[in-house]
Amino acid sequence: MYEAEKRVRRFERTYGQRVLRPLLPALWKSAPDPATGGVWLDWECGPGLLSLDLIGKLPREATLLASEQDRASLRVLHSHNELERDPRFFVRQDMPEALALADSVVDVAMGHWRWQYTADPSSGLRELARVVRPGGKIVLSFMQPGATGSLVEKLVEAGVPDIAKAVRDDGMPSATVRDAMRAANIQQMEVRSFPIQVTIGASSRPMMDPLMLDFLLPRWMGKASGEEITSLTEPPNIDLGGHPLIWEFKVGVAIATIALPMREELTNPGRHGDEDEDAATTKTRFE
Repeated sequence: MYEAEKRVRRFERTYGQRVLRPLLPALWKSAPDPATGGVWLDWECGPGLLSLDLIGKLPREATLLASEQDRASLRVLHSHNELERDPRFFVRQDMPEALALADSVVDVAMGHWRWQYTADPSSGLRELARVVRPGGKIVLSFMQPGATGSLVEKLVEAGVPDIAKAVRDDGMPSATVRDAMRAANIQQMEVRSFPIQVTIGASSRPMMDPLMLDFLLPRWMGKASGEEITSLTEPPNIDLGGHPLIWEFKVGVAIATIALPMREELTNPGRHGDEDEDAATTKTRFE
């Protein structure tokens, strides 16, 4: 097994199950009812956490498309038998800013968390606006900055205020999401916020919680230093105490509706008596 694939599986077992899965209920509070069917897109699907949850909610006649750029994540995605054996499920390897889909073919596009860390979220949103049909929905979850809890307090006490600040600042403000959607020519939207609380296990060095060691600290240390850190070869010399820590933050859910085409009114003040012809022309143009 490739090292990258092993890391994705660890991500799925720890970060995915303990941090991302608690966000799903907030997503479903805002998303359309999957029982309505249609074509659904799991955008930037990663190893398939949202797809696994969604496939059990969709009716038999629905279709679920999963789009992901990372090969290791796709290999893990293909290992889920409940997805691979389902005739409603299709996977595409696409860049988030260049989806190999025709215009206006998706009824509901959903993005769970990962999209906010893509290279150019605005370009990705323009692609979503292109592939979602007029009247269709885009539903995106994202972490909002402003995290609190004993985890942040302990990082300050441990003498690493820069990492504590990176923890607090991690995420995307609602205003940034709205601006990105407006830049993608999406005007009809709303953003809701939901509180989330995650418990980090006994996190004292050297027996640090695997979630902290493998995913959270590398990310936050990278944000604090300005350098990309994907893993830690040795536990950092930070004593966070031997008691469980609480990480509290808010998840935002943005719900957008793709606008219907503008209905062009055919008027010609110089003509009279041929209203039936104008009506027929209008009907042909906009059907």
